[in-house]
Amino acid sequence: MGNKSSSPPKAVEPPVALHVFKCLDGVPMEYSIPEVPEKRKPTDRFFLILFIVMYAALGVLTIYMMMYSDLKRTTNGYDNCGNVCGEKNDPVDGINCTGKDYTNENILMYERDSALVNLDNLDMEPSECVENCEEFGYLRILNRCFKISDFDDDKKEKAELELVIDMQVIKDLQASLGHIVGMVFIALGICFIILLLFKYFVSIMVKSIVISTVILSVGLAIYMWCFKTEYSTTAKWFVLIYCIIICVGAALSWRKINFVIRIFNETTKAVFDMPSLMLIPIWVFLIEIILIGLFIFLMIMYTTSGVLTHLYGPYYTYSLTSLMMFTIVYTLFMFLYSGAFLGGCQQVVVSGAISTWYFTREKDNILGSPVADSLRILTRYHLGSVAFGSLVISVMKFIRLAIKGMLKKKEFVCFRLMMNLCLDFVEEFIHYVSNQAYIMVAMHGQPFIESGKRATKLLIENALNTLGVNTAGDFVLWLAKFFVAVLTVICGMILDDGNIMFYGVALVIGGILATLLAHSIFKNFEICVDTIFLAYCEDSFIHDGIEHPYYAPVEIMMVIDEAKGVLEEEKIFNSVKEEELPPSFV
Repeated sequence: MGNKSSSPPKAVEPPVALHVFKCLDGVPMEYSIPEVPEKRKPTDRFFLILFIVMYAALGVLTIYMMMYSDLKRTTNGYDNCGNVCGEKNDPVDGINCTGKDYTNENILMYERDSALVNLDNLDMEPSECVENCEEFGYLRILNRCFKISDFDDDKKEKAELELVIDMQVIKDLQASLGHIVGMVFIALGICFIILLLFKYFVSIMVKSIVISTVILSVGLAIYMWCFKTEYSTTAKWFVLIYCIIICVGAALSWRKINFVIRIFNETTKAVFDMPSLMLIPIWVFLIEIILIGLFIFLMIMYTTSGVLTHLYGPYYTYSLTSLMMFTIVYTLFMFLYSGAFLGGCQQVVVSGAISTWYFTREKDNILGSPVADSLRILTRYHLGSVAFGSLVISVMKFIRLAIKGMLKKKEFVCFRLMMNLCLDFVEEFIHYVSNQAYIMVAMHGQPFIESGKRATKLLIENALNTLGVNTAGDFVLWLAKFFVAVLTVICGMILDDGNIMFYGVALVIGGILATLLAHSIFKNFEICVDTIFLAYCEDSFIHDGIEHPYYAPVEIMMVIDEAKGVLEEEKIFNSVKEEELPPSFV
């Protein structure tokens, strides 16, 4: 051991001069940030074309699946020969029992009571389509009839409970639709109230969110472990680990809470100087709901697809071909791709508007509509860059899901946990770098790869200044999303009038939608914070503050300079402690 001689670390290559990055012939007297539309060119057009081609392929595959799908196969069922109940069936060549007219027989009746204990393999149970099944010994659930006459009373009650529950859940969902919509509006109101309070009481709000979320998570953990013995151990450990993460994150962020408050104060000014920014997350949320609904509809239709396949004897079923299975996987990937593309569009539009605000001397008197201008620039020039970045993100997300699915059945718990952590880290890193690249695209109008390189170098150059405060700010916004979701669920519980049996299902759906909405709204705020940080990095790189004054508001410069001083003091303190250690420990 002892002192080790080591070469100094290699310096990170700084970003190139801005006129070189933007391929200008000379150094201009003043840079236009964000770049004016007249000097922009379409970026990464190949990936926009690829995106369109991929959607066209999805359309062709969907048409193919629809040709072999029939929703009544699920709603009404089909007999052992593949004849669908409730419709006139076309005959299939080579299968004599097909082609029956079941227009009036829309109920599938299982002839043996063994169907009740063989619900996962009903294709192997004798069945026929009938008009009704009101004979003694049959239980009707939706458009299915099950024979339970040979069961004793206990088994009969159990069978009735297991079969009725699905029908009751569907009915309760229909009855609670108004409650779910109400929870969404409650979440929207809570989000806007928090943002409004950020404008006037940012210090109180930030500290209240952190403290109340910690108290709420600790209280929930204690409640689960001490008073809810009927909950599974897995659920209890999940809540406890979540509680520990929140408490540790809050403790680490609390030291920088004052910097976060001041940054949020400046960000709120930017948001309220351009009120139309608040419409973007609402539109994004509505489009996300449409995408989710379309994806669910396609998955339902895909489950009814298939070609008639012989099992054995008189039994036939509808099986998926290799192309059909590929279509299902491809649709899942395109769903991930579409979500990432939508998020990228939000990132570029918001970043462009905030860049306009930042690089304007008179911030209280911004000309035109920065949000509308940024949207026009996106649609005309940079959809290709968004398609490129979202493709990278969605490919990584798809790989992570695939590997997690393959590791799910593995016995090596530690290995699976380590792989999950590594994959999550890689995905978050790619997502973060892509978001910074989007900001550079919005600022300078350069392609995705070049923008990503410049953003990374700027962040590395200023990591000491910005990283700690930025991370703490992201954590506070994450707590705000969690707070909105929990408060919305509590309001949903208050709305429960006791007339809906499975109201918990509505609470889960409402909570998911509230989380999605809160994520979209606070992501808007998070993009604003990230853009201001990166704009500050660019501002301090190309301006000297004397001949070329900074665009940064005085408060932002003071916050980042103070954060830099605190972090440098910590670094010096740690280096002094290291020097005081015995040589064997160095």
